[in-house]
Amino acid sequence: MSMWELLIKNEVVDRIELKTSEYNEAHSYFRLIKNLSNKSFNEIFKVRKCVKLKQPLGEVKWWKDESATLDEF
Repeated sequence: MSMWELLIKNEVVDRIELKTSEYNEAHSYFRLIKNLSNKSFNEIFKVRKCVKLKQPLGEVKWWKDESATLDEF
């Protein structure tokens, strides 16, 4: 199973897990859901495989980097 994303202008608008790892099958799935021809669909949307991070990002403690004193103007 693979996670696939539907994008408009590089913004994810839909995500689904499909039983395929083939791009053409995922593209057809989204195109049929939107009920568009290939040409029309490709002018509006992009389909890509969602990449999962293999290692979780480290814990970010942003407040540790902040100064405890106020800025003076």
